[in-house]
Amino acid sequence: WDGPIVVGIDAGDGEYTLNRLERAGQLTRVRDGLIRDARPSPSGWIALCLPDKSVAIRDPSGRETRLARRGYRPTWNQDGTVIAFVELLDRTPTQADSFLEPTGLRLFDTRSAVLTRVVEGEGDTDAVVAPDGQHVLFVSGRSRLAAFWVVPAAGGDPWQVSNFGKEIDASFIPLPSSDLIWDAA
Repeated sequence: WDGPIVVGIDAGDGEYTLNRLERAGQLTRVRDGLIRDARPSPSGWIALCLPDKSVAIRDPSGRETRLARRGYRPTWNQDGTVIAFVELLDRTPTQADSFLEPTGLRLFDTRSAVLTRVVEGEGDTDAVVAPDGQHVLFVSGRSRLAAFWVVPAAGGDPWQVSNFGKEIDASFIPLPSSDLIWDAA
């Protein structure tokens, strides 16, 4: 055990308090106010989803910075220096019959404090940074069937890597029900 563990304690309605469990077993509240989700990094940062649906980052000193007014699903890269998350955009869908909400995939680098707008679409979710930091894997419904997509981390055109076409057949890859993990193998 290298240090404290971040613990969410249910405050009701799917919201939690942010606490730290110290080695001695002491539980200390480290943030006033409630959260919807907290994702600690190995480098001491914490990504937060707040009750107002904003996404914030908390540095090791406890200073918080809001990254998006509306967003969800933050995930850290392997060394805990870059966070990927989905921002919900304030625009109408590009297709009139679309049930998918306009989204944007974002990366925040804690070393440079740079927020990168990677790609925008509709129904993009579950972004994961590749181990080499050069690409982002995400799930999207942009092809009208949920599929895995990849995009350069610096931004650019994404390409579909699973579930081509609109029919569900033997080649269909069901989406995971929990966090995605990029395996470098």
